[in-house]
Amino acid sequence: WYQRRVHGDQTPIRIYKMSKSLDIFSQECMRIGTLQGFKHIRFYLRGREELLVTIKCAQPPKRVLRVVSGGHLPASPCTREQSQSPSEVVFLISSYARYCRPIAWIRTHHPELGFAKEEAPGWKADPNSTDNDADLPLRLFSIEHWPNAPHEVHIWDVIGELVKLCIDVEDPFELDWESPLLSLAPTSTAPYWERLFLTAALITQLQQFQEPPPDLKRLLEVHFELLRHHFQALPAPAPTPTPAPLSNHTSSPTRTNQRRWPIH
Repeated sequence: WYQRRVHGDQTPIRIYKMSKSLDIFSQECMRIGTLQGFKHIRFYLRGREELLVTIKCAQPPKRVLRVVSGGHLPASPCTREQSQSPSEVVFLISSYARYCRPIAWIRTHHPELGFAKEEAPGWKADPNSTDNDADLPLRLFSIEHWPNAPHEVHIWDVIGELVKLCIDVEDPFELDWESPLLSLAPTSTAPYWERLFLTAALITQLQQFQEPPPDLKRLLEVHFELLRHHFQALPAPAPTPTPAPLSNHTSSPTRTNQRRWPIH
């Protein structure tokens, strides 16, 4: 009954395919939510179905955000969110199984950001919707084609669109090379093993983008340099002891208590 109310007359096979794609999207959220070292964005995972994306901007531009009229609500309203810095804009990206689609909401109030309600195709009106524009889903191009091609929607496309809504940058996933986590200096506060694991995870993530970001080449150089430092710091292996030579007079072991049967 609930699936019919949310998804309308969609066939069970189509709902099953969207559920599988939503599970993949949720796994992408969990992987990218553990990464650090970006210059413009910061992530915070709130369980399997929620990812908070904080975008750093000195002054949010005057933009009008398109929201879906009568769209689904988040798990908690915007008024219950913790107050954030005025130089940050926070978004919530969800993969709620009950809605069977990824949804993004804004979580901070800024006078420079306005809202415009629109009717979006593919959305079923939620009877529990609210009049608060901040609790209405954002209408994003990266999620627009979810009902028809859910396998083409990826979390990094959604994050990239949110970043460009707030700041004008060419690469939304630009790395912060001044961070101790990406530094090669021996005086860095981050240990080598933490920087080594982080750079490996960042390389794995950035290689999944459709277009490799400009920082990928430098990141590979930093990672291999950390690997070289790591192996140089390992202690030298202990020499293998030489086995003693066997004596020529060593007799072969004899069997004891062996019963001999007579030969007829």
